[in-house]
Amino acid sequence: MTGRVAGSLSFGMALLLLGPAASAAEGENAAPVALEPIPVILVPHQQATLSAEVTSTVTEIAKELGQAFEAKAPLVLLEKTIHTANRDKAKAQEASARAQLQSKESLLADGQASATEVETARMNLAVARTDLVVAEKQLAACTLKAPFAGRVVRVQVNRYEWVQPGQALVDIVDDHILRAQFLVPSMALPQVKLGQKLSLKVAETGAAVPATVSHIGAVVDPASSTVKVLAEVDNQ
Repeated sequence: MTGRVAGSLSFGMALLLLGPAASAAEGENAAPVALEPIPVILVPHQQATLSAEVTSTVTEIAKELGQAFEAKAPLVLLEKTIHTANRDKAKAQEASARAQLQSKESLLADGQASATEVETARMNLAVARTDLVVAEKQLAACTLKAPFAGRVVRVQVNRYEWVQPGQALVDIVDDHILRAQFLVPSMALPQVKLGQKLSLKVAETGAAVPATVSHIGAVVDPASSTVKVLAEVDNQ
């Protein structure tokens, strides 16, 4: 299994074998939870579909299907010539507006400009700075970076294709930590504790994998008399 639950990207079914509940205090012994094995669904702790923020052409797919990447690593690169020019233009306009304000302030001190002219120049500078921020953000968006470390699940675009804001480009998951989702009968809920150590038996491999309860649902489903519980699995 090489240290990962049923392989690098296997988010499937498992069976939960509940072990002793977490102790309320150090050194306290707790009775084991008497339950039959419970079906568990393994899902990634984090997953996301990353979309384009600007209109441009795909120049490079930096990471392909199944490939691993670190946080902030480039995944998809877009043509940035126009966005670079827009950034440079915004920089020049911001510098010009700043110079205009300085000039008006000097003229005001000499009595050759009005307070209204100075205020107008100040507002023009504020607008120019806002335009520069937008232009810099659009230029940065030409490099689609990973928000977290993980692997590529699906690439939804090809090189040379024209993309627009909101268009999905790549699906990614963080497979370092998996999340086990399962339903516990309400009768047994008092025996399930946050931080409790569990044992998962992976259906595909039969391997036993440790997990830790991280979330316990606040309400009981009236139809099934169960409560949803989440546990984290270190998949490294």
